[in-house]
Amino acid sequence: MNSDLVSLVADQVFVTSSVGLSYQSTSTGIQIDAQRPPVTDGALTYASAQRAYAFRHQGSSYMADGQVTFTPDEIVTGESTPRFTLYRKSGPFAGMSPGEYDLRLFNAGPANDQLALTYATIGSFRFARSNVLVGGTSQDVRSIAFGLPVASNAVPTSGSIFYEGLVLGHAAGGDQSIRPKRAEYDITGTVRLTINYATHDISGALLLTATDSTRSSATQYQLGSISLRGAQSGVVSNWTATAGDGMMNGFVSGPKVEEAAGVFSFTLPDPADPSLTLTVVGSLAGKM
Repeated sequence: MNSDLVSLVADQVFVTSSVGLSYQSTSTGIQIDAQRPPVTDGALTYASAQRAYAFRHQGSSYMADGQVTFTPDEIVTGESTPRFTLYRKSGPFAGMSPGEYDLRLFNAGPANDQLALTYATIGSFRFARSNVLVGGTSQDVRSIAFGLPVASNAVPTSGSIFYEGLVLGHAAGGDQSIRPKRAEYDITGTVRLTINYATHDISGALLLTATDSTRSSATQYQLGSISLRGAQSGVVSNWTATAGDGMMNGFVSGPKVEEAAGVFSFTLPDPADPSLTLTVVGSLAGKM
């Protein structure tokens, strides 16, 4: 049985929240093809004998439903840091679609100087393939949050806990009528979240920064505060909330529910070109 994420010694089905965005990116613009709403399930697992993570995905516009396994041999050392570990493999394999598969995980443990998490953390799964019809790439991006399950008798029934931590995500948008414009951003920021375990109310905010990843200069834009409102599911560790005009889904983790994690999606105007609408997906993790 695993007591934390730092030293996994047994097989594990993680509590996993995920949210997805599928889009085509070409030299002439971006077309959003699908948006997968936030869900909480067991999509990420760990096999201790192989020290391998497996992500189960479905509902993509570009790849067949299935499971992709990432082993230590597929760690990209040149793109991994003390904060993140990046896994990468190329398809087709075992019935999976041709293309490139990435799994990027925010490292748990005290060695991570950005935020030392123990029971829950975040990451992303990405599939990309060349688009032979119109050029460019087709991408499926999944923001994920995962952690160890919590026993129902460990969830408080009174008092409030304040969680604070980080946010990671991705945003894309374009003019879908004639597609002359495109915008892609890396999303970073912080989260502040309060869960009232007596009333089951959730409140808080995301404070986000968008870094332009398409133009020649990596310009940063402050997106301001996105309010969070929702409800925790009684003695169950899961919770749901609204995030701006969108949705959020998450869970708490730890023997004393010391950490909270989740995913979100919403839309907002492109800060560089308000005529474009961005679809934002991301994940968050915080600790008390």
